[in-house]
Amino acid sequence: SFRHMNCLLRLLVGLACAHLAISMEAPYVLTDQAIAGFPHLYDVFHPSSVTNGGMIFLHGGGGIKENVENSLNASLDLAEAHNMLLVFPQGQSKQTCSQPPCKAYTWSNYVMDSGQDDVGFLRALVSHLRDSLSLSRLYLTGHSNGGMMANRMWCETGNSLFDGYVSFDGPPSSVFANNSSTEHKACAAASQFGSPPPYLSVFAYNDSVVGHTPEQHIDNELWRLSKVTVSMSPYAFVNDALLNDIFALEQLRAPLRCSESPPRTPSTETDHLRVFSACNDTAVVAAIKGANTDGTCPAISAGHCIPFLQKHLGCGLLDFAATWLTGEVTSRTSACSYW
Repeated sequence: SFRHMNCLLRLLVGLACAHLAISMEAPYVLTDQAIAGFPHLYDVFHPSSVTNGGMIFLHGGGGIKENVENSLNASLDLAEAHNMLLVFPQGQSKQTCSQPPCKAYTWSNYVMDSGQDDVGFLRALVSHLRDSLSLSRLYLTGHSNGGMMANRMWCETGNSLFDGYVSFDGPPSSVFANNSSTEHKACAAASQFGSPPPYLSVFAYNDSVVGHTPEQHIDNELWRLSKVTVSMSPYAFVNDALLNDIFALEQLRAPLRCSESPPRTPSTETDHLRVFSACNDTAVVAAIKGANTDGTCPAISAGHCIPFLQKHLGCGLLDFAATWLTGEVTSRTSACSYW
């Protein structure tokens, strides 16, 4: 048709055609897709079947979607294994220049500022994916600053967009803390149908970026980002304080999801993890034990980078998130060193 011919011509000159996915036969991969009115591009891995819905993964501060896809070993095979659409958007930056790393590609989450309406973009992306692909469920996941954005979305949109959330080394901004010393934002997770969605948060005790390190400040309500991290792109940061993930479970996720107030002590412990759980294991914090000196990360991100998390969890972050979100018990035991 003329519409498809026009779209193919646009693709040849590097312009995105999000509607092309509607009529393509799965499985397929689409790159650099766009949503009208937003500068963000995104990649899609569409398996033969999407019976388990779709998962959007947000990269961390300074991230490039293609690099994150490589770190996560994202592929059609992985999408097929979970019967789940995988989507990787590109964050934006307030500052531009000709030579990297002066673009801090990120998300506006009350910790960093991308200069864009990222909530509006995610709303539009969800609307497009649900309408064009008839997805029954959509999940939001993210690493580092992407995880902080997932926390914002949970607090501010509840279940209106997503059916479940997972964040890795990305606690909420301190603005959501009960005793925030900065500007306070309400975390209501207002949900149209029942309680707010399930939330799994993973952090490493020896993360040198977030908490610097959480193990040293485990009893503090607020964690700080490392000064080195902030100094790399100070123009992008609006706040360097985060809410301790365990306090977030106690103050926000468990009370809002099921009216529980869990203790700040682990409910389960393995050789690799301490697990803090509430609401019948639908509000969970998993804390990774172990030193950050195994060489999986550069010194500046010791205990924080994706390879470190994947090594200590015993599987890929996408596998870990997908199996928890969908409750694939057999996959949990076979693919991951779960609790």
